[in-house]
Amino acid sequence: MDVANSTKATERPEIDGLRAFAILPVVLFHAGLGCPGGYAGVDVFFVVSGFLIGGIILRELDSGAFSFAQFWERRTRRILPAFLGLFAILLLIGWVLLPPLDLLGLCDQITAALVGIANFKMLALTGGYWARPADSLLLLHAWSLAVEEQFYVLMPVLLVMARRWGSRGPLLTMLVLFTVSLSLSLFWSASRYDGNFFLLPSRAWELLLGALGAWSLQQGMGLSRRARSWATWLGLLMIVGAVFWLGPDAGWPDAKTLLPTIGTFLILISPDTEAKPAMIIRMLSLPPLQFIGLISYSLYLWHWPLIVLVKNYAPDELSAFNRWQLVTASAALAAASWWLVEQPFRNRSHWVRIRTQPFVIGTIGVWLCLMAATQVVAKSTGLNGGTALVPESLQQPRALRNYDVSEFQLQHGGMQFNAREQTPRCLLLGSSHAMAIAPAVEDLSGKYHIPCALFCQNGFTPLFADSNYMKVPDRRQLRRDAFIRSYVTQWKPDVVIIAHRWGAGPDSTNGYVFESAFSNTVQWLLPRVRHVVVLSQVPELSAGPADIPILIQRQYRRYGKLPRLIENPAQTRTRHDTLAYFRTYTNLTVIDPDPYFFNADHTVRYFNGHNVLYCDDNHLNRHGALELEPALEPFFKEMAGP
Repeated sequence: MDVANSTKATERPEIDGLRAFAILPVVLFHAGLGCPGGYAGVDVFFVVSGFLIGGIILRELDSGAFSFAQFWERRTRRILPAFLGLFAILLLIGWVLLPPLDLLGLCDQITAALVGIANFKMLALTGGYWARPADSLLLLHAWSLAVEEQFYVLMPVLLVMARRWGSRGPLLTMLVLFTVSLSLSLFWSASRYDGNFFLLPSRAWELLLGALGAWSLQQGMGLSRRARSWATWLGLLMIVGAVFWLGPDAGWPDAKTLLPTIGTFLILISPDTEAKPAMIIRMLSLPPLQFIGLISYSLYLWHWPLIVLVKNYAPDELSAFNRWQLVTASAALAAASWWLVEQPFRNRSHWVRIRTQPFVIGTIGVWLCLMAATQVVAKSTGLNGGTALVPESLQQPRALRNYDVSEFQLQHGGMQFNAREQTPRCLLLGSSHAMAIAPAVEDLSGKYHIPCALFCQNGFTPLFADSNYMKVPDRRQLRRDAFIRSYVTQWKPDVVIIAHRWGAGPDSTNGYVFESAFSNTVQWLLPRVRHVVVLSQVPELSAGPADIPILIQRQYRRYGKLPRLIENPAQTRTRHDTLAYFRTYTNLTVIDPDPYFFNADHTVRYFNGHNVLYCDDNHLNRHGALELEPALEPFFKEMAGP
């Protein structure tokens, strides 16, 4: 993925070997072939890219030879040809093979990548790198390229401005930006902000770390030979340790990210110019590793779309052998792309040289053609954000996230529908399962002109849990409970609807003693609310270890019909036990979703004849939420009056 290039880098062949140690874990991680922390390879790339790009800018600033036009031309030659080629081929494949909604999604992704904001687009589409929708996005990996592109635009401008403050201006600027970016990254990580993974402000410190390494070498601040030997050993061990020790981490990048980044930094600041280089330098300079490093950018571009296409659209689940075949095919495509696309446009090929003017004109022309073709193909789907038969189950998680109430919104009355400065009369309270039914509440709110408010947050229990009922004190939950209580006291709503994944059973849920917390919540609400409505957990889909949305698509494409899915009998019993417990409270209204989501043959009704009703194995999508409108509508009719 590292798209930096420097003439000085040719004097350090170990940098290409370092790229190999970055790209191979990424590919193996994505292919499901080990390397649980392989995603850290992207962080290695960021440091290497910052080292090379920062070195170019700082060196040319010192010599007075820096030119914005030449700098951005070099970056364009390095990035765009292979990138645009990938887009063109994916657009053609998508037009031929993909279902309408998937094709529309691909067009949206290509458009965002063409204008350099793929990281923002992927954040909006997934709600986090580790979220399930990410596995279906053909250009998910373009987020890191967008981060580097944004860095390439801003960094030279900032350093040129800083150079006017004196020779130390660039150093001070980089140190300040590094400190701010690292602090922001740690803060966002602690608060579990999804944008921490995707956005430049929280990633810039990695690129700047490499740039600071380049500055230190240019200032002659090198290590002794013995220190360099130890630094390279330690650096490589830190990278390898991160790749094999780390696992999926929703807070990434965080303090653990210093492991691969500092490791890369140590290798980069330890050049060995002796006749007999240190062992690690010799190993990283081996021709096979150098070659993998040379094709690393193309390999990064091609491996992920190939994996997604085969994984999501092949008729059968991939075996380990199939995954190795995908890795091999990705390497072959990368080698071809490097030889036929990358090299000619970088003016290093012996058989063709493309001068600046025709290159710029041609690149602009291809960019415009791709942008136009993407819009034409998107319109050809006949969809305007609409739905297709099966792919809906892959796309719907975005709708859940639309109803997630942030801490700021919580403090200002949550999310409100049709309020218009009126006091909300209906309150939806709960976790992501409440978010899943929010479309039905929103629809009924508009139909009956009833002001409503939502207090829904992913991962939070809707139960009020005083410290007496909590196994582990959670200050965020207690603060959230206090906000909600204050608004219920102030608004005195007619109806409070509570939804959650109650399937954990009546023993415990989310660290709370369930029965105590439920009783505490109900006893507090009943004197203040006319109707307390509890939605029992919807049936859950069971298909063994298979990913439900992919299973549905695979079965549909292979046999032309949807699979019959059941609920695990143990889960059914647990849900029914919980439902029976709810019904011991005679002054509650309890909604049993089973009549809406079970067929006569006891299979789960996840398809209503027009649309899939689930977005994963236990959350409804928008269409599923609307199936529950008849159960909720009587309360809105009562509030609307005669």
